[in-house]
Amino acid sequence: MAEEKETAEENKQPEIETKTEEEYILELKDAIQKCILKSAAKVNKSALSYMIGQKQWISQENSTDAEKFFTDKIPKVLSEELASEIYSAIGLSHEQNPT
Repeated sequence: MAEEKETAEENKQPEIETKTEEEYILELKDAIQKCILKSAAKVNKSALSYMIGQKQWISQENSTDAEKFFTDKIPKVLSEELASEIYSAIGLSHEQNPT
């Protein structure tokens, strides 16, 4: 008896989380947008550093405003636009956008 119980417990399969197609699509879109946002912010932060430090195209007095614009506003707009293009390219509808 105890032997049968141990065998049943050993053979127990882990539960697999099931998602609806809509949940999967939303999760995929969210991951795409986050990846784009992270990449855009990284590139813009590097560009801003170059413009402030090496080229001095932006003064130190304006660096805080420029940083907000380059590392927050531009990446958000880029991620929304690029994600929309990717969604279209892979056939995902725009009605289900995570934003």
